[in-house]
Amino acid sequence: MKTSVVKTGGLRTRGLNKSSGSNSPLVSVITVVFNGERYLEQTILSVLNQTYSNVEYIIIDGASTDGTCEIIRKYEDKIDLWISEPDNGIYDAINKGIHLSAGVLIGIVNSDDWYEKNAVEIIAGQFLMNQSVDVFHGILRFIKNENEFFLRGSASEAFSNGMIEHPTFFVKKEVYDASGGYSLEYKSASDLDFIYRLYTQKFKFLLLPAVISNFRMGGMSDSYLGFYETLIIKRKYNFISLRKYYFERIKILVKKYFFKVL
Repeated sequence: MKTSVVKTGGLRTRGLNKSSGSNSPLVSVITVVFNGERYLEQTILSVLNQTYSNVEYIIIDGASTDGTCEIIRKYEDKIDLWISEPDNGIYDAINKGIHLSAGVLIGIVNSDDWYEKNAVEIIAGQFLMNQSVDVFHGILRFIKNENEFFLRGSASEAFSNGMIEHPTFFVKKEVYDASGGYSLEYKSASDLDFIYRLYTQKFKFLLLPAVISNFRMGGMSDSYLGFYETLIIKRKYNFISLRKYYFERIKILVKKYFFKVL
């Protein structure tokens, strides 16, 4: 029986571990990746070049077969921990990163997205002033192409009309531990399920009026599966009526099979 080779590296494998200070909470940032060599370096640099210094950076790779690991190794003297091994999809990888994180706050930046340079500084500052808050989030810049983008951010009261932008999320580690992390039931929209679960359980959200992260459109969340799972989850938590659920489901099917846009 062939066994998978687990690759690992980074500062923590050399016994160099970071911790929180009285005025500098440790913020963990997780990137999950699989065959993401095209944009991964930009993602890594956006974390390593943050204006806030007490950042723990963890990369979870799903045993990529392209040049992903070579890019990670290029920066492993600045990355706290990286692991490359097979997993059960993006949310399994995220949960693995959360389990390994030592920070009091955890942010997630995907391998084709990137943070604003002062993103973690903004979040850490707000955490020090608002320690009763469980989830910090902000404005997301959606990138359609090199010359076209738009901004979006929604308050927690407006869940039925949209969603909080998950790429801007920073959540207390204790909240992740208490909630069990991301469900593996969904392949594309488990982040929405997690957000709704926290909201219905009365965890406290704080929207910050600042651009935190940049999101490239066209990934799994923009696919048929992404739209379909989103619809299922909104109905699960009663954020849309049964009538609207069926109406939106028909619209998705029409777009997929008649207009070929999903």
